Amino acid sequence: MTECKIKSSTQAKIQCTALHKVQHNIVLIGLLLLTPTLTVQAETNSQSSYQTAKLTKVLDKKTVSLPTVSQAKQTTKLYSRASGYIKEQYVEIGSAVSKGDVLAVIDAPEIKLQEQQILADIEFGKAEHELNRLTLKRAKQLIKDNLISKAELDRLAIQTEKSKAKIASLFAQKEQNQFQQSLLIITAPIAGYITDKNIEIGDMINGGSNPLNNYLYKLQNIDDLKLITYVPQNEVSKISIGDTINATFTGYEGIFVSATISRKAQAISVSSGTMLVEAEFDNSKYNLPTGLNGIINFKIKNTKLDRPRWNAPLAALTYHQGGPAIATVSENNIQFQKIDIVSQSTDSFIFVSPNPIYKTVILNPNALLNHISH
Repeated sequence: MTECKIKSSTQAKIQCTALHKVQHNIVLIGLLLLTPTLTVQAETNSQSSYQTAKLTKVLDKKTVSLPTVSQAKQTTKLYSRASGYIKEQYVEIGSAVSKGDVLAVIDAPEIKLQEQQILADIEFGKAEHELNRLTLKRAKQLIKDNLISKAELDRLAIQTEKSKAKIASLFAQKEQNQFQQSLLIITAPIAGYITDKNIEIGDMINGGSNPLNNYLYKLQNIDDLKLITYVPQNEVSKISIGDTINATFTGYEGIFVSATISRKAQAISVSSGTMLVEAEFDNSKYNLPTGLNGIINFKIKNTKLDRPRWNAPLAALTYHQGGPAIATVSENNIQFQKIDIVSQSTDSFIFVSPNPIYKTVILNPNALLNHISH
C-alpha cells in the first residue's frame, strides 16, 4: 500500500487524507464482492441512522373468489284449489305478511248454493228419519198382536237405518262444502314478503288446473338467505360443510356477509365441471333482498408453498452480487441476504429466502452502504 510521506503543507495533508479514503473504499468494495452475506456493526450516531420496517409473513393459504347469487332459504308459491273470481285482494308486491294473514278471497257462488242445498237435505233427512223411527216403534207393538209380519218389521228397521245413514252422509257433504269454502280464502302459510303475484281483482281462477308458472303469489322469508355458488372441480375437495366464507354484493359494497357452507351437491356437473354449493347466513340485520349477484371469497390451503413467503416494502429491495437482496437488522447487526422475488407491485414485493432471516428490514439500504463506505 502506498504511504503518504508529504507532511509539511496543508495541501499535502488534504491529498493524503483523500488517498486514505480511496484505499478504504476499495477494501470495503472488495469485501462485498468476495462474501455472499455481509454482516456489519451499525453505527449509532446520527450520521448512520436508517429507517426500518417489519417483514410480514404471507400465510400458506390462497383466496378463491367465485360468483354467487342470494336466494331465500324458504320460498313458497301459492296456487288455488278452488275455482271462481278474485273478489278481494289485500296484498301487493313487497307486502310483508305474517303466517295466516289473508291475501285474497275467491268468489264462488255455486259453492254457497251447494251449502244451502245440503242444509235443506239435512233437515229433510232428519224428518224422514224421525218418521221411520216412529213407524218402526209402532210396528214393534203391532207384531206382538200378530198384526204385521216379521218381514215387514225387518223392512221398517232397515229403512230407519238407511235414513240415519243418509243424514250422516249429508253431514259429510256439509263438511266437504265447508272445506271448499275455506279454499276460497288464500292465506299465507309462512311469514315473509310477497315477491311476485299473477292475479288482480276480477280474474278467473281455475282451481287444480293452473300451469306450473301460473301461481297466485310467490312468498319468500328473507330472514335467512342462502348463497348459491358453483365451485370448480379443482377447488371442491378443499372446502367442507361448516366452513366460513365471506360475500359481497353488487350495489351493497359496504356490507360484508359471513356465511357458513351448509350443503354440497356431491356431484360434479358434466357440462360445467362445477359442483353446486350452498351457504347460509342470518339476514335479519342486513335485510338484503333475494336474487343479488355477488362474489364469495374463501381461503384454502396452498400445498405448493414449500418455503415461507415474506412481504416487504419496495424500498427495501436492493441488488447484491448480481441478484435481488435485502438488508435486515437485529441488535445493530446488519445482514445483506440474497432473495428470490415471487411477485412485485408498485409499493411492495413478496419474496422467499433460502436461509433464515431477521424480521426487520432496512429501507433504502444502498444509501446505508454509501455512508458506511465513507
